[in-house]
Amino acid sequence: MKKIAIIISVIFLLPIFGQSQDKDMKKLFNQYKNVSGFELEVEDSNIEMDFDGDFDMLNFLDSVESIYILNFEFKKGKQDDLDAFKKKLEKIISKKEYKSMIDISSDEVVRILTRKKIDKTTDFLLITEGEDEAMFFWASTH
Repeated sequence: MKKIAIIISVIFLLPIFGQSQDKDMKKLFNQYKNVSGFELEVEDSNIEMDFDGDFDMLNFLDSVESIYILNFEFKKGKQDDLDAFKKKLEKIISKKEYKSMIDISSDEVVRILTRKKIDKTTDFLLITEGEDEAMFFWASTH
């Protein structure tokens, strides 16, 4: 599930990144990196991606500075910790006015949200949750 979600986000949605890094989101992801069941992967600076795409895609990809991927495994972690993380995340999503692009709730939850400032997308968030794990993929540029 994790690989599929990452591939979908990279191929389909990376072009929508803008020019802002959300300190609240960064703080939340870092806060949970040492909580049992969570694992944080961070890619900072010098991210090189090579895609052929529309007129805006290459500009956005050139601007990406950080990608945060927070994974949660149900076998290793506590449901209460996951619920607390998701509650804090929902507050940020609401406060920062993220807009839903895709929201699928079935056996697996898939949510794709973006945030805009002055008609320019500045942040991208992909949330997946399945039977064994959950993944939170957030990317933004400075």
